[in-house]
Amino acid sequence: MQNRPTLLDNLTTRCPLEHPHGLYIVDKPAFGGAEGFSWFEDDATGLDYLRWRLVGLYSSRLGLTYDEAERSCRLGVHQALAGVAKLGDVDLRTLNESLAELCEVRWAGSLDDLRLGDRPFERDVQDDFRDNVFGDERGFGPSDLYDWAHHTTHYSG
Repeated sequence: MQNRPTLLDNLTTRCPLEHPHGLYIVDKPAFGGAEGFSWFEDDATGLDYLRWRLVGLYSSRLGLTYDEAERSCRLGVHQALAGVAKLGDVDLRTLNESLAELCEVRWAGSLDDLRLGDRPFERDVQDDFRDNVFGDERGFGPSDLYDWAHHTTHYSG
């Protein structure tokens, strides 16, 4: 396991221009229903986060020990991610079956996938950008890509 995020990292405030691989995760209502993007420097780090850290964030709130969390859903997460090398290749349906009581991963991929992709979630974010970031608000950054990246910090499905 390499480059695993530490507990001090706030993955939701990272700039997707510097960490262009991401996940969009929504807590179940029992955990507050928070949602947002988490950004990683590469696919491997994002996949490691799914395999090793995500379940652990919820296990203590469920009153589970590490071993109980491992048995209850981490094994399913590992099976769902077997053979996957890129975030964009994650089978979200299978992954979310393992995470059903905790959260839902609605999107996994790269910033370019999000900007240019044609999956339903990607189209929703693109539409939100076009509908809510007006022409006079664009261009304050060094590029349109900068405006797009900034938009992801405010997006909530």
